[in-house]
Amino acid sequence: MRAKKWLVIITFIVAILSLSGVFLCFFTFKYFYEIWYDILLAVFGSATLGFIMSLIEYFAERRRSMEAFYVEALDAARVFGKAICLFPDEPIELIKNCIHEEDNNERFRKASKNLPIEKLGLLGMEIKDEERKAFTSFLCTKMGVSLEDIELNQLNELYNEKFIQYREKIHKCLDGYLTILDSSLRIFDDAIGSLDFIFANRTIRKAAYKNIYIRLREARYDLLDKARFFRMAKDEEGHLPICLTLIQELNCALFKIEEITKGDYHTIVVYQKFYDELCNDIERFRAKIYGHTPDIRESKPFREYGALIHNKAKDADCL
Repeated sequence: MRAKKWLVIITFIVAILSLSGVFLCFFTFKYFYEIWYDILLAVFGSATLGFIMSLIEYFAERRRSMEAFYVEALDAARVFGKAICLFPDEPIELIKNCIHEEDNNERFRKASKNLPIEKLGLLGMEIKDEERKAFTSFLCTKMGVSLEDIELNQLNELYNEKFIQYREKIHKCLDGYLTILDSSLRIFDDAIGSLDFIFANRTIRKAAYKNIYIRLREARYDLLDKARFFRMAKDEEGHLPICLTLIQELNCALFKIEEITKGDYHTIVVYQKFYDELCNDIERFRAKIYGHTPDIRESKPFREYGALIHNKAKDADCL
């Protein structure tokens, strides 16, 4: 694209200079520089023909480069559209504390195979269940029943079932975010580099760079910073509560969450904020290629969760 641009500029400058020389020789040195008059006139004709041909090639290359960037930007945006929003039914801090407690208890069980329990006690290691009790108490309050009305075995089964589901959901989110990093933006980088225009360079190229390219790059870099914790957690070497905090940060950046309560019914609506806004910016760029009015679409719910409630409890970190 840049070569076509400079070819147009150079042939235009040569045509203008040769035309100026033709007039100069004709009106000023009419009887002394007839040979230069003929030469400059020939140069002007060639340069004019070259300018017309290069201008046609420029507009063809301009459209091809814009279409290539549009396709690559759309592919890059679709990858982020696969991100999964994690919105638990219980407060996020309560879940993190329980997972942390479970992990510490598991480490204690493994360490107790090699060291006496007395020495582990001196190191501050012991089996704890304070967070489990807090979580089950919250569940009972949420269901509108008291702890005395439910047997301990039922509470334990409910707790274990909940956290099996939460661990599966967390690992599913980790897989989704790591999948985003598996895609390459090399062709996308080449596509933005090929955008270089004679006209509307600020309104088209710089707008695409700022609204599309930079936003995708920054989102990818933010995810790349967190990916090492995700990979460690997948290898069972990391700290899952930390990953849960990082997932929550990504959820806040990529999604918009609304909570609606009507009577005893509580609904959580999730929108793909980042993906929808990015697709609208890409649509504005597409409209400039073909000279159409952009088809801007309103965000539609990506997920909806609804349930009857007795006492609503929510985590408002992302709101």
